[in-house]
Amino acid sequence: MLVVLLVHAASAAPAPLKPQMGPVTVTLGDNLATLKVPKGFGFFGKDDTIKLVSQGGVKASGNEIGALVKADDNDFAMLLRYEAIGHVRDDDASKLDANAMLNDFKEGTAEANEERKKNGVPPLEVIRWTKPPAYDATRHFITYGLEARSAGEPVLNCDTQMLGRSGILTVKLITSPEKLEKAQPQADTVIKALEFKEGQRYTDFQPGKDKDSGVGLRDIVLGGAGIALASKLGLFAKFGKLLIWLLVAFKKVGILIIAAFVGLFKKLFGGRADTPPPDGSNDASGG
Repeated sequence: MLVVLLVHAASAAPAPLKPQMGPVTVTLGDNLATLKVPKGFGFFGKDDTIKLVSQGGVKASGNEIGALVKADDNDFAMLLRYEAIGHVRDDDASKLDANAMLNDFKEGTAEANEERKKNGVPPLEVIRWTKPPAYDATRHFITYGLEARSAGEPVLNCDTQMLGRSGILTVKLITSPEKLEKAQPQADTVIKALEFKEGQRYTDFQPGKDKDSGVGLRDIVLGGAGIALASKLGLFAKFGKLLIWLLVAFKKVGILIIAAFVGLFKKLFGGRADTPPPDGSNDASGG
């Protein structure tokens, strides 16, 4: 199935999109953060990323601020999104219980599976953490990976959520299960080169002046930034139920985004990772 989608997207990839090839330093959002793109990677800015997501048949959220793809073997892609939900507290970092959170996910599938059944969508089974939630208190980011299964196929949700002054910058690793072990350390290297700019950092938060999201680390893991906020407002009874639905959506997003990127790189660069950027620049804006 993946091969078919790759071929289809390659033929449909829009030539006007212009990725910046690493090594290059890009600015993300409205002077929000910087990312040092390594050699062998291509970076797409916000507008091109939204086009790629839409091209894949998925409605873009508008929170997409960039994307990265491994240019030589196309093992994985990374989708970057920013949600300005306010400052997220991290005082529950020592209370994160991976087993309890996994059970929350599993319990949330029953009702969601009934809804999927009504809509003709295969049920989803949550299996395990591929990477239990872990918080880096120095850099203020939390990483986690969840494996599920739907219609006999594995579904991966691998996120790094970086806390900023006024929101969350999420890096979603998009890859296939058999390539996760190889892709994860390379993705971690990229994430280490990502940082908020001065004034936008977590430690720049000014209590009483800046917006407080009212949610913590557990909330954003179980529900994602936007969903956590919706749950806080009483729109959802459980965090788990909606995120389990999102896993299916991201499976579709992941396959089609990688497909679009592969086709684009073949068309623009002939699959070569060392080809210079189309405009010959060494710096770019991701906003």
